[in-house]
Amino acid sequence: MLTLGDNPCLPPLLADFFGWQHDDFGVWINKKYVSLPHFSYGNSVLIPETISAKRWEVRSLKQVSPYCFNNKVLSWLLLEEDETTQLARFSSNLRRKIQKSQSVKFELVAGGVEYVDEFYSIFQQTMHRFGSPALSSEFYRHLISKYCNGICKVFLIYFDRNVVGASILLSYKTFFENCWIATDPKFNKRNVSYSLHWAMITHAIQQKAEIYSFGRSTINSGVHHYKRQWNTTDHVLYRNFSHQPTKDIRSYHILSKLWKYTPAVITNSIGPRIAKHIY
Repeated sequence: MLTLGDNPCLPPLLADFFGWQHDDFGVWINKKYVSLPHFSYGNSVLIPETISAKRWEVRSLKQVSPYCFNNKVLSWLLLEEDETTQLARFSSNLRRKIQKSQSVKFELVAGGVEYVDEFYSIFQQTMHRFGSPALSSEFYRHLISKYCNGICKVFLIYFDRNVVGASILLSYKTFFENCWIATDPKFNKRNVSYSLHWAMITHAIQQKAEIYSFGRSTINSGVHHYKRQWNTTDHVLYRNFSHQPTKDIRSYHILSKLWKYTPAVITNSIGPRIAKHIY
């Protein structure tokens, strides 16, 4: 199964925005070769023997090095031919949650760069709440403008003219993935996330997709359990290294806690500069 990491447009797209060098499969960041930063995985055919750099990091669905992290997992949903059959594959409890979300007076829109600012407003708030800096809105505008060989679409959910849910859906061939998602926690009881995912799933079905990916999460985390209820299949992610990796900024959980309590006016200003290096 080809994934987003196999889309040849991504290495030059990332390199162009961040000022990196690239080849067909990845980019060079401070003399380290990475396939693929800011995405969960790289090209499926890339193997260490073909990499010219001495230091490298390969994100993959298989282990290709004795030095790797494997605490993340992808959740993939096998898609049916139509929405009715897809719903029938879900548990009665999940169908009830989707139906409950449909009964709320949500308004759904989908489009491109014209919705980036509204997406980014709620996404930035969500990332702050989770204790992590967000890439700049300019990155998402660049991504949507330059992405090719598939769709790159913003989904927004409004309630009373306010955005309460937002996501970005990407595709390559018959593989679709929700890469970024954010919701207003005040609307969790109204199942806004179920409405948002179901909108993306139905869109993927209409586009004759085979796989809908909920993206990555930490194994056995609350987010992982949320995705499991959609009848997904787990696929372990491997961050393979050419060397014994040292701790990076993600390993220092105290920094995440401090970020949550740093005023938004500060995190919004410096966050994108930090997020560039958290890939």
